[in-house]
Amino acid sequence: MRERSLSACALSLDATPHPDGVYVQALRKCANAEVPARGDTLAKITTPRKVNNHDSYAGRLLVWTEIDVAGKWLDKEKNDQLSDEEKSKINIPDNAAPNYKTFNYVFTEKDHKIYVETKNDLGETLGVKTIRNIFDRLMSADIQGETDYVIAVTVVPDEHVVEELLNLPHLKKLELKIRTPNADYASPEIRQRVLRMMEENSAHVLEQTWTKPSNVEKLTPTKEVRELTLVAADTGYARATDKPRNGPAKTVSTDDRPKAYSFTTGDGDTFFERLRAKVRRFMADKNKQVTR
Repeated sequence: MRERSLSACALSLDATPHPDGVYVQALRKCANAEVPARGDTLAKITTPRKVNNHDSYAGRLLVWTEIDVAGKWLDKEKNDQLSDEEKSKINIPDNAAPNYKTFNYVFTEKDHKIYVETKNDLGETLGVKTIRNIFDRLMSADIQGETDYVIAVTVVPDEHVVEELLNLPHLKKLELKIRTPNADYASPEIRQRVLRMMEENSAHVLEQTWTKPSNVEKLTPTKEVRELTLVAADTGYARATDKPRNGPAKTVSTDDRPKAYSFTTGDGDTFFERLRAKVRRFMADKNKQVTR
């Protein structure tokens, strides 16, 4: 059988506060809750199941089209509204929904990231922004109910985009949005510092905008601003505008540049196995670069 190419994206889940097991608890709580995906498409996830001997959980993201049976129907032959008599013959079971697609997900508890297929074995695709919107809604208070925690959902950006936007040759504006960063033990010092500052001010969201004056060529972000940009990329977004004096403006945003994970069906029988193969190759390549 010929190998097929597949792809995935990653979302970072950041809970505040951060009790043990909060993420799996939240995923289980929202399992089977139906939320809008886009247009007339709805979505839900299945209950995450633990992957044997691994700090990971697996499940599926299901999407389908919701039909308003009571609404107007088109008679394609007459190019007019379907008659009440013809409409009365329509019988769609309440538990049936068309245009069904399924995409696997894997949640890794250690780094609180959820990996979701953007292209599955059947060649069906789902956009990264749509996936982010789905999980945003699943983690919202409307679905989670009254809880002691708040979970922010961020698309993991391409690893090169932050340096790119900070080094734009005509950097006119830099916009940062930071949602309370995760306070786990693996957080670097800058994340801990931002977290303390936000907690001291009882804040959940921090937004900053830096705009250059007209008499200078570009913004020159300091070390502190560069560090804040890295945190924003992890827990919100960073957006930069490049504008030469006599040229068009260009915007570079971490929101628009998700990190893409590519692999094939030959990397394993399950989505989890394919992700592991991808990570192993990445680490091997990284080690080669370090030893050169």
